[in-house]
Amino acid sequence: TEEPNQRVIRNDCQRTRAGVPKFKEASTQMHLEKMLTFFVKLRGIKYKQGINEVLAPFMYLHDENFSLDDVFECLQRFLHRFLPAVFADDEFHALQCFFISFRYLLLYHIP
Repeated sequence: TEEPNQRVIRNDCQRTRAGVPKFKEASTQMHLEKMLTFFVKLRGIKYKQGINEVLAPFMYLHDENFSLDDVFECLQRFLHRFLPAVFADDEFHALQCFFISFRYLLLYHIP
């Protein structure tokens, strides 16, 4: 079944790395869309723009004898290890905290 914002997921897949031939392929866009849709369903969250760009580098592994399941597992492990709170809920609380911290860091170095 489709997500309520499936159109957003589909559009993001079409825009992902649009200048790279691999990402222009219909099969790659289909795999991106299926994995992103499964990801949000599995996590029980709403799709957030940006997850597609986190997934994109792992799609290169598919050409290197990685199955799509392996690619998805890489995405899951990466997010769990390095971005555990960013895509964990329906809001952007963690991301907002990152921006606030970054703003203070900039103000410290460039008063």
